[in-house]
Amino acid sequence: MAPRKRRSKKTPSDEAPATKGANAADEASDGVPIWFVPGVVTIASYSLYAATASRSVGGGDSGEHLAEACLGGVAHPPGYGLYLSLLSGAAALRPAASPAAAGALASAACGAVAAGALAAAAEVWVRATRLSRHAPVASLVAGAAFATSPLAWEYSTHAEVFALNNMIVALGLAATASVAASGSEAAAFGGALLVGAAAAHQQAALLTAGPLAACALAWLPRRAKLALPLAATAAAVLGAFACDLRRRSAAPVAGGWGDLGTATGLARHLSRAEYGTFSLGANGGGGGGDADGAGPAAPFSLVDFGLLSHSRIP
Repeated sequence: MAPRKRRSKKTPSDEAPATKGANAADEASDGVPIWFVPGVVTIASYSLYAATASRSVGGGDSGEHLAEACLGGVAHPPGYGLYLSLLSGAAALRPAASPAAAGALASAACGAVAAGALAAAAEVWVRATRLSRHAPVASLVAGAAFATSPLAWEYSTHAEVFALNNMIVALGLAATASVAASGSEAAAFGGALLVGAAAAHQQAALLTAGPLAACALAWLPRRAKLALPLAATAAAVLGAFACDLRRRSAAPVAGGWGDLGTATGLARHLSRAEYGTFSLGANGGGGGGDADGAGPAAPFSLVDFGLLSHSRIP
């Protein structure tokens, strides 16, 4: 008679590793929802930036962007179509404010979202490690350190392009972290939208967004099937804002830059091929140069456009 096999008792150490990891991540964070700290960072950052936001035209390219948004023109290469649309939306939401003040609050919102997105990225990354119980603290430190850094604070308090740039890159980090942690296809498509937004706004952001997109694609379980739809999503966003720049260039205005009436002209503007030259004026009287592109036209006054009063951005 064959001996009966003794059935061993299961111990806690025999549990499936995936189940243990999931339970540990949930328990170690002490029940704090994953969105809680990033949400607090976002709200606190906006309150800080809004309280210290400029109510007038700032330095750098702030005056030019506000003027182009008021007149419906095109900014210097690469055009900043996404940012000009943001200024228009900000003015529509705050019709009683001056364009400069509305633009500064739009930058405050972008900077706050950037801080919250960095906090979210830190939360997701740390929750996926053995140190998951420290995820809320890591999230708070990451978000607060960015929000109170001198340059991030400065860019988030007046109408300039850099706060939007920070927001796009930070959201890209959060999307990449989500793909790495869970293989989320929704996060991957969100990242594709951000890559298109980076290309439409400021190509320097692609130096970060491009590698992040490559990493996210490598971590996707169905990357072979999703590569083309993701690329098409990014291209659609870039195409939409490129078309908007052509629309703005159709009727040249004082202070407008570039001749975007042809595909070649649009490509040259987006690629900054004419940057540093005297050939940036729109044909027919653009303010960036004369009709022949031979030299700068007469300067215009910001006061003429009501940037320091209550004029509206169309």
